[in-house]
Amino acid sequence: MGPTATLVLGGLLVGVFLLLVAVLLWQEARTRGQPPEPVWGIEDATDFVLPRLEEAERSRVGRDGVRRVVEWQVHFLQQLAKADAEVPIVVGATEGTIAHIAERVARQGHPLADADISAILDLVGDYLVTIGVVGPVAEEPPDLS
Repeated sequence: MGPTATLVLGGLLVGVFLLLVAVLLWQEARTRGQPPEPVWGIEDATDFVLPRLEEAERSRVGRDGVRRVVEWQVHFLQQLAKADAEVPIVVGATEGTIAHIAERVARQGHPLADADISAILDLVGDYLVTIGVVGPVAEEPPDLS
């Protein structure tokens, strides 16, 4: 191979390398411009809820109680979604959710008052709004009857 061919081949390889670097930098710049997707986790929700509880609630329930409520809420919502995919999922302190969680934690030997469960569920809703998973509370639909 002559000196000219070597020079052309070397220039071509450097050009391909620079093109690859430019593509990688462009992709990195595109991904950095997007906000990170919200991540929901039981421990993160527990960490959010616990310090926001009233002192009396926090002392009655404790960290483990908050975690249990969050876990059973997730379980309850999963069961609803499995039973009927068309049912709208309502996050928060609904009658069915509170009763389900109260029964489950009592079965585990850790009974909690409905008021404590309701306070925790309200704060879980605040957590979901804070991380951007759900929007603000919807308005009641008008009565069409």
